[in-house]
Parts: sequence; C-alpha cells; structure tokens
Amino acid sequence: MAMCMVIKSLSLATHGNRILDSGVIDFVTIHLEDRIGIRDPLRAAAIKAISALASVNFACRESIGHTKVLKLIVDALSVDSADQNSLLVEEVVDSCEAMMHLSLNTAIAERLVGFHALAQVLNALESTLIGEEYGAEVGSMILLNFVRFGSTANGCRRTLVSMIPRSINILDRV
Repeated sequence: MAMCMVIKSLSLATHGNRILDSGVIDFVTIHLEDRIGIRDPLRAAAIKAISALASVNFACRESIGHTKVLKLIVDALSVDSADQNSLLVEEVVDSCEAMMHLSLNTAIAERLVGFHALAQVLNALESTLIGEEYGAEVGSMILLNFVRFGSTANGCRRTLVSMIPRSINILDRV
C-alpha cells in the first residue's frame, strides 16, 4: 500500500513519465487484478494512483490506456456499485475520477465504452455521485467525453437518447 501512496504523491507532471518508465503500471495492475472483488486499502490506493497518473498529461493517459487497467477500473466501479449496503462512496468517486482523466483521450474513451463504462457511470451518477462534492461534475464530464470523442460517440449519444427519461432525470439532478 505504501508503494501506491508514494506513486500517487510523486505523480507531479515532472515525475509522471519517470514513474511510468519504472514499470509501476504493471505493479499496480497486478495488485488491482488480485483485489478487484475485495474492498481494501491497497485496491483503493491503486485506483488513486492510476487517477493521479492519468491526470498528469496525454502521454501518461496513453501509457495507462493500453493496459488492462481500463477494464479493471470499470470492473471496480461495477463491484463497488453492486452492493449498496456496503458501498464506499470514496471508492466510487475515485474510480470515476480515474475514468474522467483517462477518457480525455479519444482512443481510451472508446475502450472504456467498450467495457460498458457508460452504464456504470450512469448508475454511479444516479446512486452515488449526485450527492457527493464534485461527484456530479466528474460523472457529467465522463459522459461528455464519451459523447463527443471518437467512433463510439454516436453510439453513446444514441444510448443516452434511448434512455431519455432516466438520462434526463439523472442529468436534471446534476
């Protein structure tokens, strides 16, 4: 866990590429894969580290975007959202924040959509993000990135339109 916290704290723009070159994404991926169905501090730290690195610059997002991490982030959001009784809001917000940063790159937004992130983000917005500070903004930004970037943008728009009553209800509360 300490390693993930160090990664997070070192993810300043000046260190982002150095951190990625060290192979840290492989390290984080292994730990995230092992703990995808378990809520624990190491998994939470891994997601925070990914989010921090993804926020640094285009190159960092690209490096992360070509790994298993994208699917793992969507899977973590799915696991966290599935059980509302033991939901840890901070973990939902962290997963969405990581997706928000990653989805700024067109190819990554397309891959996230391919992993059914659109439905997961809508669920998170409806059930969790709405009531959290900056939660609605994070969820809305992900949706904006999905509907304006890449070859999947039209499909995302159609999905949102096909769910108009639910989409409007969710976005109206934002």
